Amino acid sequence: MLLIFILLLGQLSVTSKSPEARIKIQVTQSESYYVLTKDNSLKFEVSGPTWVRVFTRIPWKKEFRGPRTYKMILVSDDANERFISKETENSKIAKIDGVSVSKWRSFYIRVPEGTHKYELLLWRAPVDTVFCKFSFEAPGKWIDLSPAEVASVLEMVEDEKIVKYYEVRPEKPLVVEIEGPLRIKVQSRANFKKLDESGVYSVSVKSNGRLTKEVTYSAKPSETVYYRNRKELIPSVPDVFYLNFKKGKHRVEIRIMGVESAAIRVQVPAK
Repeated sequence: MLLIFILLLGQLSVTSKSPEARIKIQVTQSESYYVLTKDNSLKFEVSGPTWVRVFTRIPWKKEFRGPRTYKMILVSDDANERFISKETENSKIAKIDGVSVSKWRSFYIRVPEGTHKYELLLWRAPVDTVFCKFSFEAPGKWIDLSPAEVASVLEMVEDEKIVKYYEVRPEKPLVVEIEGPLRIKVQSRANFKKLDESGVYSVSVKSNGRLTKEVTYSAKPSETVYYRNRKELIPSVPDVFYLNFKKGKHRVEIRIMGVESAAIRVQVPAK
């Protein structure tokens, strides 16, 4: 079955014979997803230049307790490989044939000019199926925010690029200063010393001395990124949250608990 979607931003054709899954969201809405398995990859062609956003979910088994991680490989033009790791949890509103599925997780593909072939493969997962949906959508543009106090830089190699994080320890928070109204994006990664380690850590945020947010994550080492300047540390897969600040000046302090070290990246929308 060849399905072709044509939107204003470009053209995407799914060329593999993938069955469709109808996932119900709430009661009144349903969405079509393609089915990716270890035996059946998902092949598609895209005309660029454009951006493609790929939404993914996995079936959720009753015995699952806590978040689950699944990993895929994206092959472009039969040559370049990109490893994709996602962590998700059970969705309380989405089901397929009465069976629960996870919350969606997504990633972006930047498609250069011309027609390009892609193949998405399921690498590792706690289930044998991943549901995939495509959208022509560019990522929001964010820029890094530098700390207000001296902080140790962690140079992470991700998708062949250097991404700057800052190391945070329980006794050494990361401090940034912003002026609202403003929305910020905080990415955090626990740091480990061995690939077989795992752990639970918390991130707390104070604005002008008042607790604004506190979150707890279950972390596992990433197998796809590393620090160029700190080879003894292994970053976990990323966790992300957002914060909105009211008008005025804010001195924001980000602390961690539960691990000896973590990497934090703070971003603000590009103007």
